[in-house]
Amino acid sequence: NRLARASPPACVEACGIGAMTWVDFDAPTPEAEKLIAAAKPMNAAAGTEPKIRYVGRHLDAATMSPRV
Repeated sequence: NRLARASPPACVEACGIGAMTWVDFDAPTPEAEKLIAAAKPMNAAAGTEPKIRYVGRHLDAATMSPRV
């Protein structure tokens, strides 16, 4: 419902330190395009085809291994 009203998800809106960013993949801004290029799926090796992507300054999400 929030996206239909052009509002970001509540978790993104509530994040006071800007740790989360909502990107519209259908109409990305130039800044969003840079984030998309740098983003990696977390735990892609698990084969779950995650839709959430991560950009980390201190963490390489692509190298994380699945929990057992």
